[in-house]
Amino acid sequence: MSIPFNLGWLVNMKTITELFDYIVKTDQMQFVCTYKLSQDPLETFFSSVRMSLGCGNNPTTVQFKAAFESLLCNSLNRKVVIYKKLN
Repeated sequence: MSIPFNLGWLVNMKTITELFDYIVKTDQMQFVCTYKLSQDPLETFFSSVRMSLGCGNNPTTVQFKAAFESLLCNSLNRKVVIYKKLN
């Protein structure tokens, strides 16, 4: 049984508000990136894995591991280059 859209939306907003209050009160952060709380970053990552392999939706474990390592290394290299340019 699924909950109605409006009830799910209200629960979501209440949860984000409480999370924000907790984070601010404990001085961990000044804001919450709500985009990072959604499933979109994970779906974007899996899309990148599929694109890097050039295969269908079901890569083997070996293919997935190779694509994951490649994406991780590329991401780390990009951050190092940006850091060196800034300093």
